[in-house]
Amino acid sequence: MTSQDVDTYERLSQVQSRSEGLRSERQLRMLYCGSLLALLSSQIIAVTAFMFLIGFDVIQVDRWVTAAFITGTLGQVSGMTFIVVRYLFPTHGGKTEND
Repeated sequence: MTSQDVDTYERLSQVQSRSEGLRSERQLRMLYCGSLLALLSSQIIAVTAFMFLIGFDVIQVDRWVTAAFITGTLGQVSGMTFIVVRYLFPTHGGKTEND
């Protein structure tokens, strides 16, 4: 066994280690993404159900409360979607453009 063989083996083990790390990181990101998007979808469904209840006069709410509720929910869903896309799936080698 020569020193070149040792260097080759060391590089190979580093590549395998990095590959395994990237694979587990991607699985974790997908888990977070799926969980967050499932929660956001549930929130949108709940808001839609409340809007139907308000529309059919099952629930009596002031107009400004309804507007604030819808606006706040849409803002939150938009913000969380932005965070998922921007930070869980960066564009350059694991870092965002600002890093």
